[in-house]
Amino acid sequence: MTKIAPERRRYLRYRNRFWRILRTCEKAIKRDYPLFGLAGIPTSDQAVIEEVIHSSRLLELIPNYTQTKRYWPKEGFRGFLKAFAPSNLDELALALALYRPGPLASGTAEVFLKNEHREILHPSLQIILGSTRGVIIFYEQIIEIVKKLAGLTTAEAIHLKKMVGTGNAAGTATCKSHFLQRILQRGFPLKAAERIFEQITEEGRCAFSRAWSYESMATLYKLAYLKVYFARELRSAARFVRRKPSEFT
Repeated sequence: MTKIAPERRRYLRYRNRFWRILRTCEKAIKRDYPLFGLAGIPTSDQAVIEEVIHSSRLLELIPNYTQTKRYWPKEGFRGFLKAFAPSNLDELALALALYRPGPLASGTAEVFLKNEHREILHPSLQIILGSTRGVIIFYEQIIEIVKKLAGLTTAEAIHLKKMVGTGNAAGTATCKSHFLQRILQRGFPLKAAERIFEQITEEGRCAFSRAWSYESMATLYKLAYLKVYFARELRSAARFVRRKPSEFT
């Protein structure tokens, strides 16, 4: 059985409670607004984003939060969000992925805070890296890159991502050889292929799960949306879940 770190377990406990509150509140709102659904709320509401920035309690429970404060002591994640100035849910998720020791220490976060754009090494990578300004931020991007350029299978791409992410030198070298062999067969110049893999290894060490980041921020965004537009129903749902949590597990 996989052992879960205490701070991770604490975060999951709070997250599951918030999920129960969201489901309870949604049911209550549907009594008056049958067509309402949290899945259909706008993801670029500025009032909600402001509420997220000023209500970052959930995100202070994320793993590595204590270590991250050493690299960004300015008001914690709330201060980072103010500097990042997100405009939609996708950018909130991106901010969460950047607010970790790796991206902050390596300077990757500075690319976004200074509104810079790095060179995209090949036109076919524009659709993968365009939204992150030419920087590899998520594990999923590594998988997409090697599948698209070298034609690797999903299993091969996940193995490469794992070797790069864990810093396994021997495994990374083997994956590089396989990657170069496959990409050269597709007509890529050797120098361009090596530069692409170098970017994967350098930035992939600090990569994060896009699914985990988006899910965490989506939970907070929905809570903030309800607080802004359905505060009474949200308070009632929170009291009900605390009273009868077992009914919504």
